[in-house]
Amino acid sequence: MAKAVFNGQLLLRPYATFSHPNALAGFILVALIILVPTGWLRLRAVKRIGIALGILAIIFSFSRSVWFLGLLLAFLWLGKSLWFSKINKNWGFLVGGLFLIISFWVFYLAPHFSTNEALFQRLQLMKAAWLMIKDFSLAGVGLNNFIVRLPEYWAQTGFTYWLQPVHNFYLLWLVEVGWVGLLIWLWFLFLTFKRLFPLQGQRGTLLLALMAILILGSFDHYWLTLQQNQLLLTVILGTVWSSQS
Repeated sequence: MAKAVFNGQLLLRPYATFSHPNALAGFILVALIILVPTGWLRLRAVKRIGIALGILAIIFSFSRSVWFLGLLLAFLWLGKSLWFSKINKNWGFLVGGLFLIISFWVFYLAPHFSTNEALFQRLQLMKAAWLMIKDFSLAGVGLNNFIVRLPEYWAQTGFTYWLQPVHNFYLLWLVEVGWVGLLIWLWFLFLTFKRLFPLQGQRGTLLLALMAILILGSFDHYWLTLQQNQLLLTVILGTVWSSQS
């Protein structure tokens, strides 16, 4: 169970229909990236409420990587909108004030929940991943075999919850498919980005969504391992490749 310790109190992080709160937060953030550029002021009230609830879900997910990336994107969007006068000053001050409140809340929360144990686990998983890469550098250990091989490289007894993929999209992919598979994937990624230029129409939104996924992949594995996130990534990639080049 994913928990957070806030001011000495143990809290259960929200799951919804996802297998982990981090996956939920990442999915919502990318969905918001796709939805918001369609025009906040032109959205119906029910969609605005949905966006507001999505932001609240991200806050209470305690997913720090999504927190910070979301705040960065929000400030960039606000600055761009004000610079090009796409929203009037009253809306700008209102949205800016909300961002400041949310930022204060997030940065206040971040130091108050314990992550020492989680950080230790992530570092140990990364260490085990690099040991696997040394032994299976060319073709990897095989898809979905990281957890199968993990006890051979991290012999910790008495626990079962540490049996999970390394929390890095790229490192996990390298472990499972090796350098050959990684180079093929990087080539595919290069061709995908190439199709997004020049930035016209929805391509800018797709580029931002894809960049968010790749950045979040540096901190977790769910875009590669969990179904809902896999589906959203597939939809985005499919949309990119189905558009006219």
